[in-house]
Amino acid sequence: MLPALETSDLDSLIHQDIIPPTHITTAPMTEKPSPTLVPNPAHATWKKQDKLVLLRLHSHISENVLAYVIACETSRSTWIALEELFDAQSSARVDYLKTSLQDLQKGSLTMTDYIAQKRKLADSLAECGYIVQE
Repeated sequence: MLPALETSDLDSLIHQDIIPPTHITTAPMTEKPSPTLVPNPAHATWKKQDKLVLLRLHSHISENVLAYVIACETSRSTWIALEELFDAQSSARVDYLKTSLQDLQKGSLTMTDYIAQKRKLADSLAECGYIVQE
């Protein structure tokens, strides 16, 4: 998902706490003594881009996960909810893999198979961002 958003220069919508432009703005001063309120084109552009990113996110999320983020109104809030959801799952997976690595016993495995199992668990931990020391 990130490469697609980066290619379209839309990744800032999910990574930065951008304050959306206001709905209305004042028109440039004319002959009238008081400023005139007009729709803000910057808000319309931001809203269109945000809805495009939100649509992309929703289209790449499974129905089970979509239930956790469907109430989010912006792409940024959706992204944060997804990060929190998967961070919790990732932490649980790291704990499981660490325990599996520590508890793995050679038993009837050949030495090659035992080392391969250890390496597989260590590689899985590395994928989660946890580096196993030698």
